[in-house]
Amino acid sequence: MQNSELKAKNIIVTGLKESAECPDKDLAMELFSTEFGQQPNISYCRRLGKHELIDDRKVRPLLIAFDSSQTAQHFVTNAKVLRII
Repeated sequence: MQNSELKAKNIIVTGLKESAECPDKDLAMELFSTEFGQQPNISYCRRLGKHELIDDRKVRPLLIAFDSSQTAQHFVTNAKVLRII
């Protein structure tokens, strides 16, 4: 039960390129700020998968954990806005 509650607070963002100069959490905050006009409380971020030094063209998905499941649900519901761009 507790595991499903934790998963409800998570979303996965694909296509957000990694940057050596900027942490992933800052990249995520910038995405939500520019596209949704909101600054959600992000608990943590981490990249999924192995970092491939050979192939820099692949962009690893970003797991973002929010402080509430309602915030995660809001962004999942409104994700269609980002797919149009």
